[in-house]
Amino acid sequence: MDYVLDEIVINLQLRQTDRQTDRQTDRQTDRQTDRQTDRQTDRQTDRQTDRQRQRQRDRQTDRQIDRQMDRAIPTQQKHTKNSTGTKHNSTGTQHNSTRTQQELNKNSTQLNKNSTGSLHKSTGTQHNSTGTQHKLNTTQQELNINSTRTQHELNKNSIGIQQQELNTTQQELNRNSTRTQQELNIKNSTRTQQELNNKNSTQLNKNSTGTQHNSTGTQHTSTGFQQELNTTQQELNYKNLTQLNKNSTGTQHNATGTQHNSTGIQQELNTTQQELNTTQQDLNKNSTGKEQELNRNST
Repeated sequence: MDYVLDEIVINLQLRQTDRQTDRQTDRQTDRQTDRQTDRQTDRQTDRQTDRQRQRQRDRQTDRQIDRQMDRAIPTQQKHTKNSTGTKHNSTGTQHNSTRTQQELNKNSTQLNKNSTGSLHKSTGTQHNSTGTQHKLNTTQQELNINSTRTQHELNKNSIGIQQQELNTTQQELNRNSTRTQQELNIKNSTRTQQELNNKNSTQLNKNSTGTQHNSTGTQHTSTGFQQELNTTQQELNYKNLTQLNKNSTGTQHNATGTQHNSTGIQQELNTTQQELNTTQQDLNKNSTGKEQELNRNST
């Protein structure tokens, strides 16, 4: 009897031990399963959250770029609104007399000092207008749109330059350039209009067409070589353009890009002087043959 009772007791103890072991094993398995499930859920949630945030950042960046581009185009169109109707038969009146060129050079030097901050980052290459430029003086609106598109492509391809910073810098440069150009026109244009029209306009316009053919080289804008700008446009175009480009490299710190512009013929350079002064900043960006814009943007 005692033996049987002992066996019963032992069996009961074994059953209890097995039950406890099974319960512990089930609990541990459930905990591990729950932990793994929680980890996977957290990882998926984190991934989805990161993706959504990245998409939102990309959308915001694209919107900012589009807004800045949309703001830049109307601003440039505002200054070129009236530059279309008088380009065909005008002999052009250029408000740059030889008598007041020193004052223009001083103001241009100050303008170049203000524009160096935005040129430091413009290290990319601008491959624009490689074809024949049969009509350099088309509407200023088209030139501004092409310039904006080229700038956008430059921002995409520039190494180490963020698109938003470069677009903001470009807009600031456009605003500063337009404001400074308007002040320069107001100060220096009115007093010398009649003298320039009577003495130098015709000769300057006649001699300004032959210099746009081969000006495909790199033009590093200069601030120190405008002492000879008082000569006739013919002497400047044929004698001093090469030397001016060679000596203008010291004034641009990081503007290493080459501007392949103005390879065609400037058939309609005879715009009115008022329009030329108003749109000279943006026009010179797309025409490497217009030395005043290049000189204005260099320090």
